Amino acid sequence: MSFTSLAQILQQVSAQPAWRKYKRLGIILQCWQELVGHNVAQQTRPTGIYQEVLQVATSSAVWCQELSLQRSPILSKINQILSHTHPQALLRDIHFSTAR
Repeated sequence: MSFTSLAQILQQVSAQPAWRKYKRLGIILQCWQELVGHNVAQQTRPTGIYQEVLQVATSSAVWCQELSLQRSPILSKINQILSHTHPQALLRDIHFSTAR
């Protein structure tokens, strides 16, 4: 009987198509401060991807409104980074909402 290492199991699981959104979210989380700047990163947090739309929680309605106006350039930056690792799975939009 041979044992499979945890690294091998994680590699097999993460290769499945259902994990694509988690990989993308991980990349976005790692680059978030670089993408939006330190001040914005302190007030926001990407929380998930649903139907190719990034969900971002904000600390207030003011931040939500401000970032909604900046949606297009932020989305372009994100898709530029994702195009290197997930060119077939770019995001189509970002949804900002106040954190609960």
